[in-house]
Amino acid sequence: MKKDLRGHVVKIAEFLGRNLTAEQIDEVTANCTFTAMKENPATNMSRDPLMQEKVFKRGRERGIEFVRKGKVGDWRNWFSPQQLERFEAFHREKMAGTDLTFEDED
Repeated sequence: MKKDLRGHVVKIAEFLGRNLTAEQIDEVTANCTFTAMKENPATNMSRDPLMQEKVFKRGRERGIEFVRKGKVGDWRNWFSPQQLERFEAFHREKMAGTDLTFEDED
């Protein structure tokens, strides 16, 4: 989706049987960017003032975000080499025999 957000908005609208104008597609696309969703309290609970105080206070004090960077594949940087190796082995085992693939680089 990150590579062609607008194209995916069109595909989802078609799947839902909705005929959107170019202006509506542009508006949905703008609201679905990572930056817009990160700043929107409806899609990022850590931006909601009540949730900030009740749930995310400790994380905010430590500089931890509920919605982080929006970088494809950055999750790998949070794993140790051993964890990454275990995850990749698990993933290969569970995905064997499927044609489902993931692009995890920009």
